[in-house]
Amino acid sequence: MLLAKTLGMSAHERTLTRYDLLAADEVFLTGSGAGLVPIASLDGQPVARGDPDSVLGPLRALTRDYARQHGVPFISVPGQLARLGRRFTG
Repeated sequence: MLLAKTLGMSAHERTLTRYDLLAADEVFLTGSGAGLVPIASLDGQPVARGDPDSVLGPLRALTRDYARQHGVPFISVPGQLARLGRRFTG
């Protein structure tokens, strides 16, 4: 939410109803492992009638940059993961 505010976006937590999600211009989920994930439909009904990525695009880029600068490196190449595993297993 702090990163959204740096982009001039209003951000707050609240409970949403199904109607809120279906009426939204853009819907996405967040999580430490998945990052920001767009939602295209809910129970087979399309959501996000607004411009795709109008909010998610800039917020995703800012989140990615923040994670690179302040986060723990993510190992995404299987070979790197295998080498790291050998180092810790002996």
